Amino acid sequence: MRDQRDVGILMDGHHPIMVLETSDERLAMIFLSRLASKRELPLYQWTQTDGIRQLGLQLPDERFFSLGQTRDPNEVLSHIKSKPKAGCFVLCDIHPFLSDPYTVRLLKDIVLQDNDGIQKVLVLMSHQLTMPGDLKHYSTHFSLPFPNERQLLGMINNEVKSWAAANRGAMSYWDVNDMQSIAQSLEGYSTQDAKIWIKNAVHREQVAQIGNRNSSAEVRKRLFLGADALHFEYDLCTLNELAGYSHYKNWLARQNAQATEPQSILLFGAEGCGKSKAATATSAALSAPILNLDLSLLGQLSKEDCHQWLASLEALGGGVLWIDRIDQYALSMDDTSRKLLQLFLNRVNSRFWLVATSGAQSMPFMELELSTAFKERFFVDMPHFEVRKEIIHTHLSLRQIDQNSLNLRELANHSEGLSGTQIEQALVEAVHTASANNDVLDSSHIIAEMSVQKPALFETYDYLDAQRKWAEANALTVD
Repeated sequence: MRDQRDVGILMDGHHPIMVLETSDERLAMIFLSRLASKRELPLYQWTQTDGIRQLGLQLPDERFFSLGQTRDPNEVLSHIKSKPKAGCFVLCDIHPFLSDPYTVRLLKDIVLQDNDGIQKVLVLMSHQLTMPGDLKHYSTHFSLPFPNERQLLGMINNEVKSWAAANRGAMSYWDVNDMQSIAQSLEGYSTQDAKIWIKNAVHREQVAQIGNRNSSAEVRKRLFLGADALHFEYDLCTLNELAGYSHYKNWLARQNAQATEPQSILLFGAEGCGKSKAATATSAALSAPILNLDLSLLGQLSKEDCHQWLASLEALGGGVLWIDRIDQYALSMDDTSRKLLQLFLNRVNSRFWLVATSGAQSMPFMELELSTAFKERFFVDMPHFEVRKEIIHTHLSLRQIDQNSLNLRELANHSEGLSGTQIEQALVEAVHTASANNDVLDSSHIIAEMSVQKPALFETYDYLDAQRKWAEANALTVD
């Protein structure tokens, strides 16, 4: 189970109350801030000592704080109930009050009220917390250990030693400062996630690639910390974890075997069908590090900053440069930002593989001159039966779920019209529901969760039909 991804899926599902047991409140808040930021949800924290306050980069909404920084839990809950305000509300000291029927009723009122599509997520956080019977049905419970910086340094050091042993004693060029930067960037990740992403970073030869001392320690630190428009990507996927994409995988294998020059690739098509996973899996196929160019932050760079980053990239030597949702940002860019992006692409395409992902409504992007920078184009359609079966098998295997009692063919049939992301959501919800009820997971749990998903195919059919016709003459299909 990948904790951050799975907790995020549960947060998006029908679980308005989330119970987080942890002994490290600070790191847990970093964890939750990532989840809230990805969903563009304001994040609020309530404690008895400080009352309620808004965290993160968004400006505080003074209208929400009209009652002041109240320390009374019932006043805070009444305020959350009365305001049509989306947000993730983290209640850190609520556990002593869960024996009060009025507090329990307020929590239940918030859960049951019609929010007209406004997402309100309540997170009850404590080192130990028992939910009242009235609220158990509406809540999901998880307990996560968060390693501190010292523990993260130990995990990094052990993985580097393992990498060196597997590579016949090859020298690691990561110094203490590099390791500290990585440890800082992984604060607020669970132990399980941190182990996976440290292994990804090391074994994709970032150790060797970063060994070029032409790139300064400060540049490496910025790349590791992930606070800028350009940063190393840790949330990675392997080819084995990428269901379907058989044509794309075969194409990658041929390119790798022939040691061809770096290619420029555009993955476009159906939403939630693995394009981002395919982008990170490309780096696995090439045994290369992957950098994420965040176009939402590119507009904040000056031309001088842009040239500095280009010099840093050239010093790194090579790898994969990934641009997610390029159509969404490129279409809204002004001419100056678009020219900066074109400069980036022109300068790095001789050393770096370029991989961009684009959504189902991306046909206008295809008409931009910018799109010609990507010579190889792959269309991603909705998953057919065999791919859906593979998606189900892959996600269950990643979570080490016994599949002997499951009928994958039946599940693949029931998932027709769903995207890969929706299938994963149904599986995670089913696993959680079965566990919460002390049931053995069977096909009925998963089918029930699939039945409540609104088929993505219905919402995107017109867009996909236009893309299919365009792809017949201008692109390859991934399957």
